[in-house]
Order: sequence, then C-alpha cells, then structure tokens
Amino acid sequence: MKDFKREDYIYLRYLEDDKAAHRKKGDIVRYKKDWLIEELKGRRFDTCFNSDSLIWEKNPDALEDEVAFNKIYKSITVSDNWNGSVYLWENDYLYLDDWLFSHMSSYDADLVKRIKKKVLPNQKGDNKMVMLKEGCPFVNAKITMYFEKGEIIDFTNPSVVALFYNPAWLKIFAKTEVIVGEEKEKLFQDDFSNAIHVRAVNDNYKYSLTKEHHYFKMKENIKVKTDKEVEKLLGMSPLSSIDTNAIRNEQGFITHICTITSNYDSSDREIEQKILKIADRISTNESMEIHKKACLDYEEKQKADFARFEVEYKRKQKQLDDMYQTKKNNPEMFPGVNGDFIHIDKDSITNKKHTLKQIQEFYQNLKTLDSEIVKHICFYGGTLPYILNYASESRDFGDIDMFVPTEYMEKLRAEFAKQESFEMLCDSKPYAEACMLTTRIAKESTELALKNQQVVTVNGVASFLFNLFMNPMENKQDYVGADGIVHNPLSAYKEEQLSYYRKVQDFGFKAKLFGINISVFPIYEYENNLIAKSFNINEMYKFLLGVRVLNNTKLADFIQQVNVYGSIFNILPLEYTLASKQSAVEGSYAFRYEKDKEDVKYILSHKDELGISDEKLQEILKNYPNYSISIAYEINGDQVTTMDGETYKQRVLTNRQIS
Repeated sequence: MKDFKREDYIYLRYLEDDKAAHRKKGDIVRYKKDWLIEELKGRRFDTCFNSDSLIWEKNPDALEDEVAFNKIYKSITVSDNWNGSVYLWENDYLYLDDWLFSHMSSYDADLVKRIKKKVLPNQKGDNKMVMLKEGCPFVNAKITMYFEKGEIIDFTNPSVVALFYNPAWLKIFAKTEVIVGEEKEKLFQDDFSNAIHVRAVNDNYKYSLTKEHHYFKMKENIKVKTDKEVEKLLGMSPLSSIDTNAIRNEQGFITHICTITSNYDSSDREIEQKILKIADRISTNESMEIHKKACLDYEEKQKADFARFEVEYKRKQKQLDDMYQTKKNNPEMFPGVNGDFIHIDKDSITNKKHTLKQIQEFYQNLKTLDSEIVKHICFYGGTLPYILNYASESRDFGDIDMFVPTEYMEKLRAEFAKQESFEMLCDSKPYAEACMLTTRIAKESTELALKNQQVVTVNGVASFLFNLFMNPMENKQDYVGADGIVHNPLSAYKEEQLSYYRKVQDFGFKAKLFGINISVFPIYEYENNLIAKSFNINEMYKFLLGVRVLNNTKLADFIQQVNVYGSIFNILPLEYTLASKQSAVEGSYAFRYEKDKEDVKYILSHKDELGISDEKLQEILKNYPNYSISIAYEINGDQVTTMDGETYKQRVLTNRQIS
C-alpha cells in the first residue's frame, strides 16, 4: 500500500436514493481527488478559460477531503485581460446578479435577459437563480465573458458557482456526505489491501504509465471460463474495465480478476464491491506475483501469435506469388510500362480485337460528335501510325487511346453518354469517391462575390443549427454531389466561404464507342511536366495511378494537329509513339513485346511517309521519363494506401521474390 495515499482519494456516502446515478441510500463511492477536482469544472468553465488564463494559488492549510475551489486554493486570479466564449444550452443554470452582467457586453446581457428561462427557488429567495428553457443548438446563445488582469474569481459567489461549476456534481454533493477520519481510514485500508501500481498486463509500451490494479482471487466454489459467465454472476454487462483482465489457469478457468484505473481516471470501488461476491482480496505481495506471471504469460502468447502470423503471412505471400507466376504473361492482367499507359479491366473488357478497317470507321464516326468537344481529345498509341499512313493492312488492335485535358473530362463524358453506341466498361470515379481522392477547383469570382454579399443573420445560423441537429443520422459523412463536388455537412457554412471546391479526382475510364474499346485518361501540366491519370483494376489489384508522360514539356507545344479522313485531330507526336514502343521492346516487357516490336518495325520502315524527325525523336528521348508511374493509390474498400512508382513496379509489374 506504500504506493497509495489516503489523502489522494475522496469517499462519499449517499444520504438518499439517486435514481439518475443508480445509487441507493448508504452506498459508498470512491473517487481520485485530482480527477474529481477537474470534473468539478463545468463545460462553460472549459470553454471560457484556458490553462494560461488563470493563476491558481494553492491553500497549504486545506483539509485533505476538500475539493471546492475556494477551499483548496487561496486565490484564483485572472493572469491578464481576458475574454472567453460561453455557450448557453437548454437546461443550463444561471444566477442573474450584477457580477454576471458586469462581465459581458450590453448585447450579450440583453440576450441573457430575453432568453426563455424558469425561475428556481433558492435559499435567498431572490428569484435570481434560473434554468434556461432555450439555448444552443436551437438558439444562437453564445456570449463572451470579459475579465480584467488581477481580478479574483470568487467561487463563493453564487453567480460564479452557477456559471462555472459542473451542475451534475453539485447535485451529487447535495445528496451525499464526505466520509472522513477513522471511517475513511478503515475504508481505505480495506480497499487498497490488494492494490498495486503496475503497467497493464497487455501494455507493451516502454514508457507507458503505471496504473492502479486491485487483484481478487476467485472463491473455491466459483468455476467460470468466460467473461460472459462473470458478467452474469456480477449482474453487470459489459464487464467494464475488467473485460480483458481475467487471469486463467491451464484449464481455462478464471483464477483471478483485477480492476484497472489509470492515474487520471475515477476509481472502481463499485465494481470491486460486486467482485467481492465471487472473489476475495489478496495481499499486495500475492497480487504482484500474480501480475508478473500474467505479464510473462502474455508475452509468451504474443510470441506464439506472432509466430503463427508469420507462418500465415508467408503462406499467403506464396499463394500470391504462385498466382502471379500463373498469370504474369497474361497481358490483360499485367500491362506494360513507360509509354503504354493503358491498364486493362479484367472483369469488364474482353479479348476482342479490332481490325484496321474497324479502327478507320471509328475515326470517321467521330464526325458525328460535337466538334467543340472532339477538338480537346488527344489521340496516341499504336493505331496512329497505321491510320496516318492510310495503311491497307496491319495487326489487330485492342483499343484506341485518348488523353483529354482534365478540365474537359466531364464535358467529354457527357457527350459520349449521348451516343447510343456508348457503353461504360470501367470508370475510375467510384474508386476515387470511395477513398475521397480530391483536388481543389477554384470557385468563380462572381460566385464568391455573391456569397460574400449575403448577410449572415442569427436566424440563418439558427436555422442551419436546427437542421443539423434535428437530422442527426443523415449526412454526417462527406458526400459527393452530382457535380463531383465533395461536401461536408458539418461545416457547410465554412465551406461556402472557401475560394475553392474539393472535387473528386478523375483517373479516366474505359468504354466502348461505335463498337470499339476506348481508353480515356486525363492529362495536365505539373511543374512544367506532362502528367496523366490512369488506373489498373482487376481481380488482384485496384490501383489509381499518376503517370509521367514527358518531362520539361508543355501540352500546347507538344501536341500536333493532323488531318484524318477530312477531320482535324490532336495527336501526340509519332516520335513519342516510337520512343515509347522502342523502350518497351528494349525492356523486353513480355506483356506487349510482340505488338510493340511489330509497331516499331512498321514505323521505322515508313519514317519518310510518316514524317518522323530524328531531331525531334532525340529531343523526346532526352525528356523521356525513366519510369512512367510517378504515384500509385492502392484501393481497399474505402481505404487508400499511397506508394511511389518503384514500389508499384515491384508490387505489380515484376516478379517479386518471397523472402
């Protein structure tokens, strides 16, 4: 017991039944004194003052069982000129005297005077003690209290007591008496005869604080194995602080139970009294031995659990690697790297191949789309050399690749959706929405000006608060509107004042248009580099990707305009296509090696017809990224893990070695 001091605890005896606290007359409760003193500071005290705003001078002559501020402190002084916010809620108490009104503005004083309230009788009979009948959140009842440097906060003043004490504790003290003297000493000796200060059994943190443990040994005739059985015997559920602190023998029967209380919490005498029905206190020496053994047993169990985890982890890794080995040569599962930014959706896109004639018909059908939308599409990839050279024959193609500036993606989606032939196969946006990958979109200046002109009235704020709190189960999480804007319902007013929206990022989509598979990805400039968004979604992985297209390059200077079947289209230069495919061939990427090798051969054999410039090719190679994937977001439900390109490459595109 040397670790515990009687003066650190307060014992209260109930003088009458308290249904609200589930106490009966004669019940005795124990609290840590420091914890109780902090609890006495009411909600409005904590919202008005901070730790530096008051100077607390302790009273060295205070009795050990005193908790009232005016008894344990000689003075409580305002450290500097200070003002603090006080929120008034329905059923709050106030004492309406000159002290209260002298510490607030005339506006706040009028608010307090006109707010609906009920007069409560008190010993003085002065009708100044009231209970508010309205307040937050339905009425904007926030006031500011002003204090001058050197002012003494007098906790004998009924106005101070009503404003800053916790009313729940005032009610409890009105129904209890403080136990002192020999009776308290006897209670303390009994309660702490089995108490030790140690770290919790399952606490592995080196610098964690010790806690108050009270150990009990199960009675001989009590044989239980589960917490549920203990709960039933004690008549309480759940088991509160002792739910993970039952000590079991080799047969699984509970031999000891302990309560645990941190240094900053209340104390568990009520639970201890219930435990005494089924268990007996043990000495502190026996408690320490039991605790040490329990810690050792826990460490051994942790080692065994970790060993099992390692075995299971290695099994799953081997299973994943075996799956990889069987599928690594499947181009639908593992797309290429560098210039090839197309990632296949295994579940949605079939092995269907398109002939050159079908590809030619696709480009001709683009005339039927809105030309203002089509002019923002930038075509790239393996179809271009054959289309631009008006080839009569070629290899079959999987899809047509398109880059679109980020700001035009939504307009393109809307235009495509109008086409009867359009079929969405895989859209990245639901994945980005699930993990809230957002970007900032600036609001129009006119829109901001309009919002700034709106007058924020008390009724307007009250209406917002009313709707917020009257619908507690609706829209408590961020939600995405039809326009892709992310809204936070708990800060809607603040959101209106921002100069930007948070908008869900677009990583592109795969679809069918005019019967042809298409891959459409956003492209944008970042730090003078061309960056695109892409994705890799199949049964094994779900990744949203940031792709480096070319360094030190601006889109307007990079794209070219060409005439295809009587229409003008934007394309990435054929020198870029050649550089991309040569890189893939040199890297021996099995997933695209054959088709890229064929494309490189065709381009080199038709360099003159295609207008390939060696000078431009060298310029592109100089700015060509070593590895295209710059960032990857792995999606697991609504959770997201971010990784760099090299980690993604090792994870997905290369044969991983199992250690």
